[in-house]
Amino acid sequence: MMIREAGLDDVRPLLEMLREQHAEAAVALSPISDEKATGRIGNAVLLGAVFIAETAEGEMAGSIGGVVAQADWWSEAESLADYWFYVRPRHRASRAGYLLFKAFKETAERKGLDVRPGVLDGNDVDRKDKFFGRFGLRRAGAIYMKGRR
Repeated sequence: MMIREAGLDDVRPLLEMLREQHAEAAVALSPISDEKATGRIGNAVLLGAVFIAETAEGEMAGSIGGVVAQADWWSEAESLADYWFYVRPRHRASRAGYLLFKAFKETAERKGLDVRPGVLDGNDVDRKDKFFGRFGLRRAGAIYMKGRR
């Protein structure tokens, strides 16, 4: 598995892959706006940090992307916050997720920032707690939404 930084040519393929993530959510998420999503992905590529995991055959196995943001409404402090973190189901037994998050976290550290990943889809939250715990992170709250699929 190879990890690389994304470029603007990756925006459309990333959007298509992230539609898969959206469809997998355990809760009913709001619909995707192509215009807004494309703009946010492009913004993250240009101004933030976006990494893609690729197989030896060039298949996009997963991605993580986000931007530097003031995550706390009460503070000027900035952190590297993710917009998405997704590994396609057939690659979840690989090291793709680990390598993607490692690259994202290392980028934050180089910039002198904390990293702030989130889990919005409602799937496998306990497993994700353990995953992020291996990087020294712990859950600091939750998001509550009405309804299920």
